[in-house]
Amino acid sequence: MAIPLTVKNAAGNWAGNSRLYLPWLPEAERIRPSDSTMTIELDPLEKYATVSYTWAEDGEPQTGRMILCGSEKSGVLTCGWSDSWHQSGEVMAMKGDGMAGGPARVSGTYVGDDGPPWGWRIEFETVDEALVFRMFNITPDGVEEWAVEAIYRRV
Repeated sequence: MAIPLTVKNAAGNWAGNSRLYLPWLPEAERIRPSDSTMTIELDPLEKYATVSYTWAEDGEPQTGRMILCGSEKSGVLTCGWSDSWHQSGEVMAMKGDGMAGGPARVSGTYVGDDGPPWGWRIEFETVDEALVFRMFNITPDGVEEWAVEAIYRRV
């Protein structure tokens, strides 16, 4: 096991702004901004990374946690993710790529209201001196729509 390069290089504390996109709301209310923090910690042997983040929805504090690791041999990245608002009460198992550099991406599925499975994709990317954290919701038909974008700076 190992840590994806983008996540490994982003170890430390970050602060910035998060935007939550709620497409079912009236257009003027769909984007919900909040302050956000992210901390990325590496285990002492650098076999996995723990990602913790905070944000708010409608003035209520929210948190999320991820454990990321992968195989240098296969290039497959694995993740366990839970969030107090998006995944409340569950841990989503996710897989993806990005072990060797570039954006680290993981995807998983969930079933909402006894319907067909939906998808969820999370990605980490560094752009200049910023860490960009994005989430996408994917319909059963494969249509992606952004759900969260947070842009962080080191603190």
